[in-house]
Amino acid sequence: MLIVDTDPGTDDAAAIMTLLASGTKVDAFVSVYGNVPEHKTTSNLQRLLDIVGETNTARYRGTHRPMYGEQVAAKHIHGEDGMSGAFAEPRHDLPELPRVNYVSMLREATEPVTIIALGPLTNIGSALAAAPDVVDKIERIIFMGGAVLTYGNETAAASFNAVNDPTAAAIVYDSGVSIAQVGLDVCRPAEIPIKPLLPFRDSTTPAGQLIWTLLNEHFLVKRAGGLTEDSVIRFNDAPCVAYFLHPELFRTERLPVMIETEGRYTRGATVADFPGYTGREPNTDVLLEIDVDGYAALISDLLLTYL
Repeated sequence: MLIVDTDPGTDDAAAIMTLLASGTKVDAFVSVYGNVPEHKTTSNLQRLLDIVGETNTARYRGTHRPMYGEQVAAKHIHGEDGMSGAFAEPRHDLPELPRVNYVSMLREATEPVTIIALGPLTNIGSALAAAPDVVDKIERIIFMGGAVLTYGNETAAASFNAVNDPTAAAIVYDSGVSIAQVGLDVCRPAEIPIKPLLPFRDSTTPAGQLIWTLLNEHFLVKRAGGLTEDSVIRFNDAPCVAYFLHPELFRTERLPVMIETEGRYTRGATVADFPGYTGREPNTDVLLEIDVDGYAALISDLLLTYL
């Protein structure tokens, strides 16, 4: 059973479209606050799935705030709508999704569950706090977050998804569940050349037009002064999908990883104990290196199926 827990978000959209283009069956999509407030991530999720024709998979609305503290949004990266302006015009015909009940969903699962977590871990951490026994139903969590050999992207030490809810992240990391940390160590170098994707400029399909907006309005493209054949982009959630599909593209190391929940400057940091000072057992498969060319080819080829 596969669940995608997500806060769309331009990079979530690219990751989800890539995953679906691979033919992977997803059993449930769950929204969570993050890049923009939860009502927008939920709307974005519904609109994205409608555009790509994924109409039969279960959809749920997740939580709207961290377990403690306040949300940190990323509108400066993803725009007010979270989708670089692609969904700036609201839709008023979307049905209200039911609230997710992770505990029931996991307890009722008849096969091991994999969760691809593309946003803050609040939905999952809350479920594990309420019912620790459901950890036995989870085969693994592939989490887009963390940084162990590089700096953060929300604070000097922490990644966006981890710093949004360190309490939930700590619950997940300490739960005993199998975790793959797809952090900034591999997301930061994972640049995708835009040149092979330029045919989307002339696409007339809703999916193709959406992809073109995600490319043309990408914050790296804007920061560089506009799109050229030499432009590159990063979709930080896409390496999660690449790891799920082709783990051989990455070098991983199994390490003890702790979440800092109280540090003045390090709150949300994923602290990897490489030397073994803490005496803790390894609990996380940390992705440390990526085959950038192989990754870029995989993502581009899958996105091109939407032409």
